[in-house]
Amino acid sequence: MESWSEVRRTGYPLFLIKKGDVVWSGTVDGKPVTYTFNPEIGDAIPSRLVYPIKEQSTNKVNYQASLAQQGDDVITNKLWWNK
Repeated sequence: MESWSEVRRTGYPLFLIKKGDVVWSGTVDGKPVTYTFNPEIGDAIPSRLVYPIKEQSTNKVNYQASLAQQGDDVITNKLWWNK
């Protein structure tokens, strides 16, 4: 958690592994296999965690208020202190 906070705070380091880089290649069950780095959220480092479903449903008023303040509930939106 601390290292993730430092990356979000400073913006460094940038990804050392780029999209499409080969992460591992070898054999599995005698067949050649190659794994490449393909992030699900694009090339950005996640800026925040999304609110859990339980929080969204049990604390709906405050959840809606936070969305009004910071935008959509997605991991690429920056937090209010990190804009």
